[in-house]
Amino acid sequence: MENKQNDFQRHFSFGRVFWGIFCIIAAVVIVLAQMGIITVVGMGVGTIVVLIIMLVILVASIPKLFWFGIWCPVVGIGFLLAEPLGFDVEHVSLWAVLLVAILLSIGFSVLFRRKKPHGPKGWHENDENFEQVINSPDGSDVYAKTHFGSAIKYINTDNLVHGFLDVRCGAMKVFFDNAKIADGQAAEVQISLSFGAIELYIPRGWTVVDQLHKRMSGIEEKGAPQQLAPDAPKLVLTGDVDVSGLTIIYT
Repeated sequence: MENKQNDFQRHFSFGRVFWGIFCIIAAVVIVLAQMGIITVVGMGVGTIVVLIIMLVILVASIPKLFWFGIWCPVVGIGFLLAEPLGFDVEHVSLWAVLLVAILLSIGFSVLFRRKKPHGPKGWHENDENFEQVINSPDGSDVYAKTHFGSAIKYINTDNLVHGFLDVRCGAMKVFFDNAKIADGQAAEVQISLSFGAIELYIPRGWTVVDQLHKRMSGIEEKGAPQQLAPDAPKLVLTGDVDVSGLTIIYT
């Protein structure tokens, strides 16, 4: 009897009921708007769909205090509703709106999180602030991705050759402490970063070559590499950084 009650509670929890009803109502609104039965002043069906998606992301992000998932939808919803509510946004740049959302997200992420030194170098922060922690053995090719979320990636390989980091509307920390590049060799890490933030923790004995394409983004370096030998391992950063922030931290 108790097992049946637990199964019932799992299947009919508040979260499941809320999201189920929300999605059904959203689908009905879209169909009725498409048929012209209901209208929303100044909004087309496409705008309504975007608003619903952003609202879903916002509601899902608030309990976790995932600031990118909070501020990006808040700013986006405000921008989309401004004109129907009578505000003049004709001369407001969409890129400026996106940049505001990113800066707010980064600012709140920095201010409102608990920090706890960890490990001999003291760079590692409390993993509880991140949705996903990836700490497993890697081969010569390394891949990590987070979309609308946050992740920590520890690279563990004796022969790093190539890496790919894919971050969209999210945040990622990547630690190269346990990665090795052969002396005199170069490893390439391709980055696809949009509307988010990446922090790279790189050994001070490595040479970093920046070949990134940046659009409305900022690159910051913290610390300084040590005096490097001519055959020092080389890490080449390639790819695209769009409306985002990337920080290189030498450890």
